[in-house]
Amino acid sequence: MRIHKRTAVAMAAALIGSLTLIGAGTVTATAEETSVALPSASFRDIVVDGVHDRVFVSDPTGGSIVVTDYAGAVVQQITAEEGAAGLVLSADSRKLYVALSTVGAIAEIDTATLTETNRYPTGADTSPQSLAMAGGKLWFGYTVGSSGGIGSLDVAFPVPGYVADPLEGPA
Repeated sequence: MRIHKRTAVAMAAALIGSLTLIGAGTVTATAEETSVALPSASFRDIVVDGVHDRVFVSDPTGGSIVVTDYAGAVVQQITAEEGAAGLVLSADSRKLYVALSTVGAIAEIDTATLTETNRYPTGADTSPQSLAMAGGKLWFGYTVGSSGGIGSLDVAFPVPGYVADPLEGPA
């Protein structure tokens, strides 16, 4: 009994999948495809800021964040962001946080002025890679040698020179 049901399901899927071959027509893309070259050596992460109509692209090799408008035109390149990896926006889009993988820190960028306003160390020998906002904290994934872990930074009460809290990973 099960064999017949599977056969019927497979035949129905094959029939539905072949409709485009037997006259359902061709699909034409309505959006024009374009590409824009960015002044970057590499790419790691991308974040879209709907408040300021900007797109942020991290460049870990070049140590920068490329900022574009929605058409892809470069607005600015934020430099001296060593190992710029993961990106995340604050809930109000006022701050962009950048994981700086080669210097063990998280940079805070003001999205209105496009300047770094603060830098938070993530702990000895850590290499932050990815970022996420949840529960009023900035969470970061990091590596130490061949191991990894997570840590957090309380962005509600940032203090200059504050060291983010790397949590202990599994033993």
